[in-house]
Amino acid sequence: MRSNRLKRFVNGASAFAFVLVLGVSLVVLAAEVVRPSLSQPFLEGLSHDDFTPVVVEPGDTIWALAVEHFPGIDPRLASQAIQSINNLPDALIYPGQIILLPSLDGQPTLRLAVNQYAY
Repeated sequence: MRSNRLKRFVNGASAFAFVLVLGVSLVVLAAEVVRPSLSQPFLEGLSHDDFTPVVVEPGDTIWALAVEHFPGIDPRLASQAIQSINNLPDALIYPGQIILLPSLDGQPTLRLAVNQYAY
């Protein structure tokens, strides 16, 4: 008798945990699908020829590249744009990696669109 109650409890708890994990997974997936792409505002009006490849050197960071190549622009926005343009999941870059920076007429240029998803 006691064994049957324990089995029912374990089965119920397992079913609840499964439904909970499934629900959370669906919410996370839906949030990723619904979230607008941040790349579009930064790439608007640019063609393949409008990018300058930069080889990451030891000690380089996205923040340092943003400050160096886009003076006068908030480094937070420039860093976000660099990550978005290069489809980087986070701010980690590695020596030897090639990062694309937008440039027009040979000069690095960053077109930032102010939108509600900037941060």
